Amino acid sequence: MPENSHRSFVGDAIWHQVVGNLGNTLQAKRCAVCPYSLGARIITIAAEYHPGLDPYPQAAFELASIPSLARVLPTSTPIIFHQGDGVEFQVAVGTFFNDQPNSLVLLQFHKDTDFHWIITSNLRHFFQGLIEQVGISIGYALHWTDSYQASQQLQQVREKEALDYALLQNTFEQVETKSRLKGDYLAMISHEMRTPLNGVIGFLKLILEGAITDTEEQYELIQESYDSGIHLLNIVNDVLDIAKIESGKMDIELSPVSLDQVLTAVESYIRIQTQQKKLSYSFICPDRIDKLIIWGNYQRLLQVLLNITGNAIKFTNNGGITIEIEKIDDPLYFSNQKLPGLVKIRVADTGLGVPLEKQVHLFQPYSQINCIDSSHSGGTGLGLLISQNLLKLMGGSINFFSKGEGFGSTVTFTVPYIGWDGGDYSFTEMEK
Repeated sequence: MPENSHRSFVGDAIWHQVVGNLGNTLQAKRCAVCPYSLGARIITIAAEYHPGLDPYPQAAFELASIPSLARVLPTSTPIIFHQGDGVEFQVAVGTFFNDQPNSLVLLQFHKDTDFHWIITSNLRHFFQGLIEQVGISIGYALHWTDSYQASQQLQQVREKEALDYALLQNTFEQVETKSRLKGDYLAMISHEMRTPLNGVIGFLKLILEGAITDTEEQYELIQESYDSGIHLLNIVNDVLDIAKIESGKMDIELSPVSLDQVLTAVESYIRIQTQQKKLSYSFICPDRIDKLIIWGNYQRLLQVLLNITGNAIKFTNNGGITIEIEKIDDPLYFSNQKLPGLVKIRVADTGLGVPLEKQVHLFQPYSQINCIDSSHSGGTGLGLLISQNLLKLMGGSINFFSKGEGFGSTVTFTVPYIGWDGGDYSFTEMEK
């Protein structure tokens, strides 16, 4: 056996190298090796060397059925079978490592081979030394294989531990980031609530202390106080909404809603706000689409549109905003009802836009604070997140698009419609 033979054994290669080396060295017609350990009742041929011959017909056999083989294993003395003139013969011998058997070697020679050298005193030691080397090589190879497999398993355990640690670290960082963002958000909300509240208190104090006696000026201060109170109420409502969303308790009652009524209310708001900032605005609404009946909630749908148009106006200094309405005849199922299609509403502006890398955070809680220019902030910054959840409860969806900072923004959302104003949109006629 070559000295480096045991270094190249891996798995089945161990046994194939044993039979190949032995067969060639001994010029055997056939050589087979069977792994063995103490107490085994069945042995299996792991590899064969049989150039030009078919393999053994029986790959596994019970030792009890061949007593002579069972006698070979406890010793390293070879046993010869089928001796006689003109008859092929076989040699069986056990191999050992650290005084423990580890395989059974079967050799078959041609009938005209002089086999007596295996048992003669002069050459017997060579054969036994060769078999001893085979046993040692197998032992070291198996030991190396076991050690390698153990090291691989240990490596896998360590890799899993490293992965688990990385996941835990990532989770911790996410929690830490969310906690930090939530802290920043609460600080911002505190400022947003304090500003209108201070205004209300200050205006009313001037009136109560008699500092303002002119009736017209008093009316203006009361109007400012009212507007500040409405702004404060909107902030409180947003905070309450996001709390319901996070707790999974946000729920709304759905009913038929006139799209025309919602658009009329929004247009009144837009007209005033755009005039104050000297912006243009336009509605693109094909014939009769505004007469559609939406399946939703009037107050919540109005809230969504005011959130989206309010953001468009807030972050636009030049140009204007465009609202486009589209009807999509694509039946859908929502709340166990079949609905005829969707209304798509697109709100586009020519404002600041949002950097591409920050757009992914727009619908995440407490992340919006980092997505916009703080000099244009106002309100809670949760309008898109709240709108997304409200639309989901109404069977719709929302998407945000911007080419980047300075390129404006477009928000598109959908809600289901159930028919036309004045028509029959009863659910009793819909498939369930």
